[in-house]
Amino acid sequence: MNNSGLIFTLKIGWNKMKNKYPSLSDKITEKLREQIIYGSWEPGKIITVREIAQKYNVSTTPVRDAVNRLVQSGLLNNIPYKGYIVSHINIKELDDLFTIRILLEAAAIEMLINNITPEQLKILEKLAPKKLTFSEDDKISFMKTNHKFHVELAKSTGNKYLEQIINDILEKMQRILYIDLKHIDLTSMQMEHLQLINFIKEGDAEKAKKLIIFHIEESRNRVFGRGRN
Repeated sequence: MNNSGLIFTLKIGWNKMKNKYPSLSDKITEKLREQIIYGSWEPGKIITVREIAQKYNVSTTPVRDAVNRLVQSGLLNNIPYKGYIVSHINIKELDDLFTIRILLEAAAIEMLINNITPEQLKILEKLAPKKLTFSEDDKISFMKTNHKFHVELAKSTGNKYLEQIINDILEKMQRILYIDLKHIDLTSMQMEHLQLINFIKEGDAEKAKKLIIFHIEESRNRVFGRGRN
């Protein structure tokens, strides 16, 4: 193997290790993200890099990286010379995200319906939880699983760009979707996921598309207080 081949192999190995073992920045990002999404930090709260670094007993470098990621995802806004503020939810942007999500997830169903593998179906089935205790911890766990379920649907298309876009959309929507959990029956959402899997197994794209659209529209109607016509 020549030097260029060796360097390429080492880079692949290093990237795999990075993906397997989260960095300190990754861990801090996830901790801050959860505090914003699951209600510990309300919109308008101001934080500083130094304050977070002291809280987690780390240097400011991974914290700065973490908050910059959260700025990019829209959860924080930068305030020059003051720190960072937890962003408020933009209603117009949220409505736009619901619209895009309906279009993309319906398209994902069309793309995966005849190509999904038995292994991918098993992953979806594992992500449709069978028992819920409806505790606060259970709701948070459900939110994370629900996110993975919808991203896995996109992943099953084999289109990595679609997968990334849907993941990004769900990231931006997590706060409001978590609030929405207080107004819904988790069991019905659970059953919708299982029914969707059944339609996919049967190869029924039309029923699967109608269900995913209904699933998302119901969430939008609750969030915006729109009753059924």
